[in-house]
Amino acid sequence: MEVRVTLNGNTGRVFVPGSLVSGTVALTNHTAGHATPLGKVVVQLAGILTADPTWVKLSPVSKPAGTASSSTSTKPLFALDTHERLLFASPQLTLLENALVAPHSACSFSFSIRLPTVLPPTFRGGALKYSYFVIVGVIEASTDKDKGRGKSGPAVRLLSVPLRVVAPQAVVERCEWPTALTAWDEAAFEATTPDASAGAAAMQQQRSIMTAAFAEVASIFERLANPVCVSVADGSSPVVRIAMRRTVFRPGETIAGACDMTTTPLGVLCHSFRATLETEELLDPACCWDQRRRRPSPRIVDEQQVVTDSCDIAPFALSVPHEACHEFSSTEVAVRWLLVFRFRLVTEGCGPGGPASLPPPREIHFALPVHILDTAIPDQPCRHGFVVRRLNL
Repeated sequence: MEVRVTLNGNTGRVFVPGSLVSGTVALTNHTAGHATPLGKVVVQLAGILTADPTWVKLSPVSKPAGTASSSTSTKPLFALDTHERLLFASPQLTLLENALVAPHSACSFSFSIRLPTVLPPTFRGGALKYSYFVIVGVIEASTDKDKGRGKSGPAVRLLSVPLRVVAPQAVVERCEWPTALTAWDEAAFEATTPDASAGAAAMQQQRSIMTAAFAEVASIFERLANPVCVSVADGSSPVVRIAMRRTVFRPGETIAGACDMTTTPLGVLCHSFRATLETEELLDPACCWDQRRRRPSPRIVDEQQVVTDSCDIAPFALSVPHEACHEFSSTEVAVRWLLVFRFRLVTEGCGPGGPASLPPPREIHFALPVHILDTAIPDQPCRHGFVVRRLNL
């Protein structure tokens, strides 16, 4: 049995909170001898928080007052590890139940599930990770032989499709999202047969939601897009000036600027500098084992080493990855971007090693905050819009 999951839309697998995730699940029976019985085929959306246990302690999610008791339809199709917590799980949407798939035949079903309106973005940090998936569960049909063998239940085969969620509202305000037991609007979940007009309408609706979500972030980008010039000092003496046209960038852009060494004091030479683009995580104190250890080691995204002993002005350029996560703040962590410079200063007339009679080389560190904001809706179709897996049933 072959299972193919295809997601609709011209934005690939990129979504914003509150948008529709729609697609098609196709089943193909390649066997020639007999029909394949299926107990049930279900689809579910889920978000998972993964934490590094050396940094983060995860408390169990308490059930909000006034919510209905959980049923099997709202349970996740997968099991969570001890270092994982469920951000949300949509009700399981049944596409097929108690059916036979004839030899050399295929059937397909469309689905539409709406994401919660407030979510943290997809993020892979050193201490925390936010991940989102479309999960298709194929449940085998139970037989009398299975009951006689004492099996606890029919086997479940899972196929997961990762999604990328960008959350523009997390840039503007602190991000709060529902727990896994928050009541869902059942009208937001539907299973239909393939319909081209319905798919086009869903795509148009998703694009309208994304356009509105990015409008406020675009205005923030324009407000921050100003030239800057900062001075780096060694004690009270200015050593280097850093000039940039702006400190706000989009994923996929290049961070460019120049370091001016003409202000270096007499007798001191800036031999070289190293520029790195880093992401920094600041954990919420309630999530930390030790409140004095709230900052995991920054993750270096790009770096450049420049030798400057023969020039007064040295340019630098660092690339922001296309899949870079924008800055945000959630209930567990605040994420920001830094442009970190490490200037190597030597006494003029000696090399980096320097003779014993002269002071040894020293380093000056300087961190300049930069902003990474998603302001544009991705228009390129996803090159991997479907996932295929063959299951032995």
